[in-house]
Amino acid sequence: SNMSFREKSAWISFVLILALGVTYFGAIGAHIFLHVGHPSAWLFPALVAGVALIEVVLSLVLQAKAPDEARTPRDEREQLIALKAKNVSYPVLALCAFAAIGTMHIPGGNRFDMAQAILFAIVAGELSRFGAQIVYFRRGF
Repeated sequence: SNMSFREKSAWISFVLILALGVTYFGAIGAHIFLHVGHPSAWLFPALVAGVALIEVVLSLVLQAKAPDEARTPRDEREQLIALKAKNVSYPVLALCAFAAIGTMHIPGGNRFDMAQAILFAIVAGELSRFGAQIVYFRRGF
């Protein structure tokens, strides 16, 4: 493929975080809205550990396939892409974090709801960061 090492890394992170978010929030949503199952307290830590392990393995495979590119420091273009992606992700994170604070005012809301909203804010922020990186790499920034 014609993707750079850093673009491939962004894709790996994006897909894994998306899978974590869909799996975790799907289980939480099924429990809250459909009254199906009861997610374990270990679900999120187990998913994070699994994602971290998979990301390390995939990154090592990626590095093995392109060792020179993996060792090369980020050039100005890649630094600009990372910076622009953070400029996209911060407002997403901030908006979701303020919405998480709003869960305190929902009748019947509790700390669990707020914790889930905070976790969602982090996942949404990271997805928007890696998604923006992918878009900027594709556009040839």
